[in-house]
Amino acid sequence: MEYKFRGTAPINRRKDRRYETNLSASVDDVPAVLQDISLGGMAFVAEECADFEEGEEVLAVLNLPPDKQLVVKAVIARVEAGERYAAFFRYLSTDAFKHLENYLTGSSRRKASRRDHNLKASSAGV
Repeated sequence: MEYKFRGTAPINRRKDRRYETNLSASVDDVPAVLQDISLGGMAFVAEECADFEEGEEVLAVLNLPPDKQLVVKAVIARVEAGERYAAFFRYLSTDAFKHLENYLTGSSRRKASRRDHNLKASSAGV
C-alpha cells in the first residue's frame, strides 16, 4: 500500500545555516542590504533599480562589523519581485571564509553588540 502526503514542506537542500541580518553591501556597485547570509550565499535587496538575472555572476562587497569588507564572487540564483535576490558564492578566499565564519558564529557579532551596548550606556550617562 502506498501513502501520499499532501501539503508537506519542500526539502531544504541548503548545506549552510542562514542567519538573518541587515548588513550593508554593494553588488556590482549597486548599494544593497543583506537580509540573510550563510557560508554558501546570501539574500539581498537592491537599494537602487537593478536588473540582475538568474545565472549572472556578480561581484559583491560585504561590510562585516566592526570594519571588514569582504569581496566575493557570487551567482544570482533567484530573483523575487524584481528587487529581492538570492545568490550563492562562487568563490571565497581562505581569508574571506575565515572572516565570514567568525561573523556567523558570533564572535564579531558579540563584539559589535557589546560595543554598541557600551556606547549607549556611556551616552546615557550610565
